[in-house]
Amino acid sequence: ARKELHLNNPWLDIFLGNAYSKKGQYEQAILAYQTALQYNPALHQVRFSLAAAYEARGDDERALYWYQDYLDHAPNGPLAEQARHRFQALSGS
Repeated sequence: ARKELHLNNPWLDIFLGNAYSKKGQYEQAILAYQTALQYNPALHQVRFSLAAAYEARGDDERALYWYQDYLDHAPNGPLAEQARHRFQALSGS
């Protein structure tokens, strides 16, 4: 479908990732978010969404990685405080 519609941008994948996350289908959400980042690595909020999906799936190690990755790319971004809080809660520091 993507090829037929010429949808070579991350917004479809972000939309799908959000929909999958809301349905609790975190594996599919993670795949969609990773695809979105491939299209545009500057969309740092997708890094936060990846972290949240990994956290919801119970993979704290990957969640920590992506929260830190978000903070490395957007230390003053709109989700930075929330990312710091989640990182601290997961890491116990």
